[in-house]
Amino acid sequence: MNPRLALLGLFIAALPVSVEVPARHDGAQGHETRVAVAGDISRFAIVQRGCEGQVLDVAHGQLQSGALEVEHEFPNDLVIGVRGGNAHEEFPSARWYYGPPVGARTIERDNHYVNPYVAFESRYAGMGVGWLKADHGFVTTEYELVHPDVTGHLRFGDWRRNFTVRWMEELPLESSGYLTMETSLPVAQNGELAIFTGMVGPYDGALLGLKGRIWLTPDAALQVRAALGAHSQYSVGAGASLRFSGR
Repeated sequence: MNPRLALLGLFIAALPVSVEVPARHDGAQGHETRVAVAGDISRFAIVQRGCEGQVLDVAHGQLQSGALEVEHEFPNDLVIGVRGGNAHEEFPSARWYYGPPVGARTIERDNHYVNPYVAFESRYAGMGVGWLKADHGFVTTEYELVHPDVTGHLRFGDWRRNFTVRWMEELPLESSGYLTMETSLPVAQNGELAIFTGMVGPYDGALLGLKGRIWLTPDAALQVRAALGAHSQYSVGAGASLRFSGR
């Protein structure tokens, strides 16, 4: 798959249609339940470097992931929810850079995880914290693993125009990096565009990408995402969401 062609194709598919999306409810008006699903295909690089930072070896891994999120927002802006999913990872074992691989093999595993959380989401700001339970650690640079227990985010701005920092909260997890910084802007009555940077891992360095969301009805939306990084890294994903409001 050519990641540049995938990026173009996904955003052409998400061109807006004429649907006016009402603003997300004010906390005083009632309850809202939201359900989201997403999937992603990615390639990440595991880069081994020397003492002076020079690149000694680059190995690529593949990631296929899927996730589901369900959350409920109460009239007082309190949100409780849970995310869960699976990341199927394939990457080569560590190898010496100065000679042929010795006993090199492909590591293949499924990493199931669950992430219950609580948040406070007012109209112009929000924050949340959660607990992460996963089968395995998460790959970072040079075959190191991290085992985070806490997830969270901070949002500044309203529902459609904001800046958000997330730690281990992407849907699916690992699709855009463990630490992401995202700026969201409305581009039409029913369309939203976000520019994001993903860091820490599993990708080497930073991923730069775009997210597009189009509301097909006032309560149903499709989202696409594509990102590129150094060493031929990429991430391409899509998802859908529904919301159910009530007084």
